[in-house]
Parts: sequence; C-alpha cells; structure tokens
Amino acid sequence: MTQANRRTTHETDQVQPEGLVVSIQLPSEAEAVLTAHGGSAVVSYGKIDEAANDARTEKAAVVITTVIGSAMETVVRLRRWIAGPIVMLVEPDALATELMVASQAGVTLLPMVSGYEKMLPYVLSQQVELTALRSERDRLFEQASRDSLTGLVNRRVGDDALGRGYAEATRYDNDFACLMIDLDGFKPVNDRLGHGVGDEVLRLTAGVLKACCRTCDTVYRYGGDEFVVLMPQTDIAGAVAVGKRIITAFTGVMRRQFLNKPVAMQLSVSVGAASLRESRPSSAARLLDQADQALAQAKTSGKHRVERYRPTPRTQVKIVPRPLRLVR
Repeated sequence: MTQANRRTTHETDQVQPEGLVVSIQLPSEAEAVLTAHGGSAVVSYGKIDEAANDARTEKAAVVITTVIGSAMETVVRLRRWIAGPIVMLVEPDALATELMVASQAGVTLLPMVSGYEKMLPYVLSQQVELTALRSERDRLFEQASRDSLTGLVNRRVGDDALGRGYAEATRYDNDFACLMIDLDGFKPVNDRLGHGVGDEVLRLTAGVLKACCRTCDTVYRYGGDEFVVLMPQTDIAGAVAVGKRIITAFTGVMRRQFLNKPVAMQLSVSVGAASLRESRPSSAARLLDQADQALAQAKTSGKHRVERYRPTPRTQVKIVPRPLRLVR
C-alpha cells in the first residue's frame, strides 16, 4: 500500500474539496489487517466516482472519510464493487445523521473522537471476521437450499414456498396456481444413453422452466424427473398458457441439443395445472395433489400436453329412510 493511499494532505492555500473531512494516517495495525485481506484505504474527496473507481477491485475492508449527508451516495457507489466490510470514519456530529444509512448498507461507523486511531485496528479485525462468518453462513445456506444437479431450489424450500404462497393467497383473496411437470420418455434416455445424458436433460429442463417463468415464481425439483412451478396471482388460464409455453420451449431445446440422438429427441413433457380459485383446495398440499392428478390425466390422454384439474363428480349415495315404527 502506497503512502498516497494511506494519507491525504491538505494545504492551507488550497480550496478544500467538498466531502473531505480530515487527512487520515492509518495505524500500522489497521494497515496490516487491510493488507492481509487484500484491501486498502479509500479517502472520499467529494468526487465520489473517483473514489469508487479506485476501489473497483477491493474485496476486503475499506476506510472512508465523509461529511454529513454524503454517506449515502458514497456507500451506494462503493457497494457496487466492494464485497468486504466497510468502516466509515465520521465526525461525531454526523454519527446520528448517518447511522440509519450505515445500518441499511452494512457499514460500521467509527466516530473520530480522541483515540479513534487505536480503536480502528480492532474494529477492522472484527468486521473482517464477521464478514467471513457471514459468507460461510450464506454459502452453507445456499448449499442446503439448492438441488445440486439443476441449481433450482430443492423440495424443502419449494414446499415452504408452497405453504407461504397458499396462505398469502387465501388471506388476501388472490389466485395462486401450481404446475406439476413430468418428463415423458426419460427412462429410455437414461437406459440407452447413460445417466450423464440424463443429468444433462434435467439441467436443460431446469433452464427451460426458469426461462418460461417470472422472477416471482418458484421453480423447484420435486424429485426424479418431476418439477413444480408455483405462480402467485395467476389464474388457471394463465397457468395453462405457461404450461404450453414450457412444452414448446422444451421441445425446441431437446431437438437442438440432441440432434443426433433420436431417443433424446423423442423426449417431451406433460403438465398438470391447478389453481386456488378454480378448484378451491382445502390446503396447500391439496393444491399440489390436484396438480398431480391433472398431470396423471395428461399422461393418460397421450402425454405432451397440459391438463387442468377437473374434480370428478362425487358418487351420489341414495339414502332410503327407514319406516317409522309405532311404539305402543
């Protein structure tokens, strides 16, 4: 780290740039923390773009000086490039003003009171350690919530989303649709072309589903070659339209990807659709079961199609009243 990066001087005959509070000389202990984690000190002069450009590749702790009112712009720009912790040095009078901004942006504020230089190495070390722990936590959560083959959220996360979506739709009287999707002819692909090709088909299927759905929809692998799509504020007609779009897109991808593999080119998908207002399920699990029943109907009707859930008429039981018996 160069002296220019660590220290900024201010001559009395120069006009002080807007945004510059103090000159800063990092203590050697703080410099050691930054150096060990690939970071450096960034001093904000008011030309925030220049400070952000200097910090474009920073991944570790960064120290900034700022004035009242400039923290939000500074942090927003720097957060585009800095993944690591940011410790912002502020004047004591600015602490209350900038505290809310800092807490929302994940920035630690250190007031420049007497002896703050001794506190800086400790604060930096703590923030670097906390950032590492958060990163590990996020990595483990991502690993636990994703299907390792397709990259979609796994069934546990998907089932939680199903329950939340059903509860929210019921509470606010919105529609909520569910698609159950199954591959037709997947077993022959695994048997003849191997599990490697089968895995590639599943990954491609996941890509098709994500491309055909909105960001607010939840797509997850239910198990084997079955997938589920949850669509908030979507009626049955919209769900059927999405199902048809999935079938068309899947067919095109398979034909392009497996041009010389006739077995794989014969793959198709069947889709079952159900919605809250259409079939009035009594629970989230019942909605999923209705979509599964519609999928079974699509399979028995020739596959490569979308079927919507249609409740079967209940068997009418004729009740014959017993004749009254007179009691004497």
